[in-house]
Amino acid sequence: MQSSNFDILYLANENFKCLWSTVWTMGTEKRTLKTVGRSIDLLRHIQRVDGARVTELADAFDLAPSTIHGYLKTLEEKEMVVKEGDIYHLGLRFLEMGRYTQHRTEARELAEEYTKKLVEETGYRAEFVTEEHGKCIFVHKFSGSQPSWEHEEPGQHAPLHCLATGKAILAELPEPIARERLTAQGLEARTEKTITNIEPLLDELKEIRQNGFALNDCENIQGVRAVGVPAKDTAGNVIGAFSVSGPKHSMTGETFREDLPRAVKEIVNEFELELTL
Repeated sequence: MQSSNFDILYLANENFKCLWSTVWTMGTEKRTLKTVGRSIDLLRHIQRVDGARVTELADAFDLAPSTIHGYLKTLEEKEMVVKEGDIYHLGLRFLEMGRYTQHRTEARELAEEYTKKLVEETGYRAEFVTEEHGKCIFVHKFSGSQPSWEHEEPGQHAPLHCLATGKAILAELPEPIARERLTAQGLEARTEKTITNIEPLLDELKEIRQNGFALNDCENIQGVRAVGVPAKDTAGNVIGAFSVSGPKHSMTGETFREDLPRAVKEIVNEFELELTL
């Protein structure tokens, strides 16, 4: 496992929550953040030198051996390190996390292929986005035969509440979590049709959950509509959402509310099926 991937692997794992919970009780918020950071530094060092003794870590970090031992004891309890003789190594828990990250990476690479397929089958601009820190992150975007417009590029982010993809992802979250995300980000009015009241939006999320798709009726860009469908991994976790978007005048009636939702859902079903192979 490469050092450059370490933060992703570590922070992505549920055991980080356990470690955070443990160190939170050790003092002030400032002390806690320093403790978590030092724990990560210790793990990185152990990886870099292929195992280390308490005394070696104490010398490397200029800390008392008893302090280092306290860190290692907690990490060992959380199965993040294993002791072989008097040498500490990273635990096999990181193999599990590596597989998790690899699977997510492969899924996003596969999503690129299916985003292109959406363009080919519908003629509309297609996108695949993920959600991080309460925002939509654009991962893949391809233009179709329909007129184009200025939009976010891959890597950029946008609010969840005004995108079809964002609402599709929000609808898969438990309502208390969705409410928390929306409250934290705020409901900025991007156009006159943006929903800026949380209760009507939560009601719409219930409908989206039932229908399996979300609609963006000129809520992010004036005159542009979109259809979004959530995508899940083999464990049933939402990993992102696909969408098609186009001018309002070309997305009307059944095309907007039936034909395109059906087309996007079919592509997403194929994508999810391939993830199982």
